[in-house]
Amino acid sequence: MPSYDLNGIAASYEPMLGRIRTSLHVALVYGRGGALLGVATNRVGSRSQGAGFSGMTIHAERAAMKAVGDVTMLRGATLVVVRVGRGGKALSSAPCAECQCAIASAMRKYGLRRVIHS
Repeated sequence: MPSYDLNGIAASYEPMLGRIRTSLHVALVYGRGGALLGVATNRVGSRSQGAGFSGMTIHAERAAMKAVGDVTMLRGATLVVVRVGRGGKALSSAPCAECQCAIASAMRKYGLRRVIHS
């Protein structure tokens, strides 16, 4: 089982914070062999772009799974979610209720094997 360096991931995405943001969620989907299949961050969007029913933001977890493209590629994959804070520190990235449902559905329907949150 591969090891995922959450602080290393956080440090590499820290420059994306800019001056205004205090944190940023980044989600990465790794295939069975450890290949990176999809990457996404939280962003503003519309329902047609994957935003949930309660707002206009597209959460990193859902966007990363969508970025994979072919849902059959999720079989055996690992979803890694990191909340990047100032200084490149990995902060708690507990999922919201909508993302919990989306992750559970991906595990059940498409075979997503594991989810790691910082």
